[in-house]
Amino acid sequence: MSLEQYLAATHVVVEPPGRGPGVVEKALSKARLQRRVAVRLPNISAGPLIVRRTQHIMTVPAQIRRFQEGWSGIAFLPLPFEVEAMEIRMLWHERTDNDPGNRWLRGVLVGLYADPRITSAASFIA
Repeated sequence: MSLEQYLAATHVVVEPPGRGPGVVEKALSKARLQRRVAVRLPNISAGPLIVRRTQHIMTVPAQIRRFQEGWSGIAFLPLPFEVEAMEIRMLWHERTDNDPGNRWLRGVLVGLYADPRITSAASFIA
């Protein structure tokens, strides 16, 4: 996908409440470019479903590819520009902080997302 195609596409964008601009917005702003945002979401959960059923595209951390790549109708493509590494956070309720199952799951997720070989972002399209 060329930069022109990326900018012309309509985007699903994740904007968690209380967070500033993401790495994509920072990179585009620095280059004085702008993308067309069709949908804004507070988290990534519904993004793949929206992308799969529309013509929108969505930029996600490269690690997401491991979980979504098998979905029919979703293709992963490299971004046509460079971005800084994305920060990924986990949130959980304090009452589950010491729950053995929840601690195990958090450990698994940290292991999956901590792969030092994956530092770039990727966009996926339907």
